[in-house]
Amino acid sequence: MMIYNITLVSQERDWGKLEYCRKRIRCTIAAGESFSQDYLLQLPKKILFPIMAYSVMTHWMLGEALQAQEAIWLENSNGRYVEHSKYMITYAAYPLWIATFLILLMTGVCWWAYTYRREGFIPQMYGSIRTLCAATTQLDDFPSNGVQWGDLGQGQSFRHAGLAAEDVMKIVPNELYAGTSPDLQENRA
Repeated sequence: MMIYNITLVSQERDWGKLEYCRKRIRCTIAAGESFSQDYLLQLPKKILFPIMAYSVMTHWMLGEALQAQEAIWLENSNGRYVEHSKYMITYAAYPLWIATFLILLMTGVCWWAYTYRREGFIPQMYGSIRTLCAATTQLDDFPSNGVQWGDLGQGQSFRHAGLAAEDVMKIVPNELYAGTSPDLQENRA
């Protein structure tokens, strides 16, 4: 859950930067100089490797903190030997406290990642850019210097926003984007 939430936060931050600066879209499916393919995994190394080390340390600490011991004994009953076994859970205090702290830290990071809200006007891009990159392996409409998200200008009835290779304008707050105006809805009725 923590890795999933951190992956979403990382992608939102990565794609949210498109509103403020021009950059190449990070895509591991489509190849070419128009895309940033700096890492093949969903997370960059600077985020993924510490999470992997944290996961290994937490699991190892849990293994050190809690251990099962089996006691086996033979009982001589009426000339028959009966084997008995009993499992006992033992724990080590310091590893248990450290494992508890690590799990509480993971819970805090999960809560932060779950409640993360990106600022700006760009909509959530997780699905649309992922779909765009998965649509084909030959996307050649993107320039090598990258794209930017912003206001593409005024259409007939409403403004348009989206990714563009050309210069874009800043988003105008409280304007109608990619929808229909109330006047058009009344005319259709």
